[in-house]
Amino acid sequence: MLAGIVAYRTGGHPVALGAVALGAVAAVLAAARPTVLSRPYSLWMRVFAPIGAAVTTVLLAVIYFVFLTPLAAAVRRHTAALVSTGRDASESTYWRRRDPAPPPDRAFKQY
Repeated sequence: MLAGIVAYRTGGHPVALGAVALGAVAAVLAAARPTVLSRPYSLWMRVFAPIGAAVTTVLLAVIYFVFLTPLAAAVRRHTAALVSTGRDASESTYWRRRDPAPPPDRAFKQY
């Protein structure tokens, strides 16, 4: 399909026309006898599956280290601590006072 678009836009470049012809032959073969394309498919997958796995790993590592790590560092730096980790000797307990929970029948009238 992409080769057809390229062939149309370039005025019939020979490489694009060859790709369109190859795609048309493959489509006819797949419609007529799908088992004919099983060997090229398995070869294709054997060659390109490791490449796909490597590219996926590298891409996820880049996303993690370029985007998520700086974002997490910025959030950590600019927000207050969500959990107090220090020990306060003046406190008799570390329990916090909370507002009482609403009555259970309130769950049926949320809005």
